[in-house]
Amino acid sequence: MTDDSLFYLQSLDPRLTPHVLELVNAVRRAGYPLVVISGRRSVGGNREVGGAENSLHLYGLAVDLQVLGYTRDQVPVWWWEVLGQWWEARGGRWGGRFRVPDVNHFDSGGTVT
Repeated sequence: MTDDSLFYLQSLDPRLTPHVLELVNAVRRAGYPLVVISGRRSVGGNREVGGAENSLHLYGLAVDLQVLGYTRDQVPVWWWEVLGQWWEARGGRWGGRFRVPDVNHFDSGGTVT
């Protein structure tokens, strides 16, 4: 897997980008290679990956993150919870609280922007 974070960051709504950068850079400074693996999606691309019909990815207001070299499920849920709490404390919405949890999903939640 390669780090395509810059590509995905460029696809985001510019109001969300600084918040994502803050999270990713903080985690990287702590020694974990966190990368962005999804940003804005087309309707077709969103459908292809099984995204919600009204996904904030469609508007560049959501990202999916991953630790380089690991699948989402290889990272302990408690670790994602720490990131989710950090994100929520800044007004965002964490996918780990969805009815069907999506622990590596972080979006604007309507307020982070």
